[in-house]
Amino acid sequence: MPSQTDLDAAGIDTEAFLAYRLGWYDGSIRGMDTEIGRLLERVQTLGLTDRVVVAVVGDHGEEFLEHGRSWHGHSVYGELTQVPLTIWAPGRLPEGRSVKETVRTIDLMPTLLELSGLAVPEGLQGQSLRPLVAPDGGPDRARWLTRPAVAEEHVRSEAGVDDRHASYALIQDGWRLIHNVVRLEDADDEPEYELYDHHEDPLNLSNVAGDHPEIVARLAAALARWQRQSDAARLPADDEVAAAMTPDELRQLRSLGYLR
Repeated sequence: MPSQTDLDAAGIDTEAFLAYRLGWYDGSIRGMDTEIGRLLERVQTLGLTDRVVVAVVGDHGEEFLEHGRSWHGHSVYGELTQVPLTIWAPGRLPEGRSVKETVRTIDLMPTLLELSGLAVPEGLQGQSLRPLVAPDGGPDRARWLTRPAVAEEHVRSEAGVDDRHASYALIQDGWRLIHNVVRLEDADDEPEYELYDHHEDPLNLSNVAGDHPEIVARLAAALARWQRQSDAARLPADDEVAAAMTPDELRQLRSLGYLR
């Protein structure tokens, strides 16, 4: 999708472009809302309400030129990493409850296991979200541990994508720290670290890193700790895993595009 620079060079009206894109996006949301409604109605019609848990989560957001680009997958700013999460579990979760805390997609698996009455394996990086809807001060609420949330954007040239940028975002203590670890050659003004007020500036439009160097240093250290922990828990390389698979398993994975 075109960037602001592309639109300007082509003489395309930015407001008209955004109106078209936003209309398409809103229509997609409306269509998804309708399909989710049909799914839940069918579950109820079949009498499976007490046997089914439904979770809907976005895999990414969308940029509409907030940072000069459109589409997704190219940054870790708020418009791309803050996504909706809705869980439907009548009798197990209170209806209409909204949670303001920042949670992580890796928290979804242990949440679904607990809601399904299944044991949650030890050693998971994620945690069940169920305590967040428990009454304040109760024993269930005390099970929730506030942990940093991290988003990653990697160089994807090996996948045939012309993307030579890489960055991490860490959300902790009401702040979003962005570490640009691989910067574009033509982005002379891109700093190594950016800092944003996570709640007051959800689209990350005002970089305040220069005003809070001590916060940048503290969060950068927290991000480095997270990276060390993630590296220690890294799964075996694809080649190593493939060596232990049968020809039929490899064929199926290649047909799905997971192996080349």
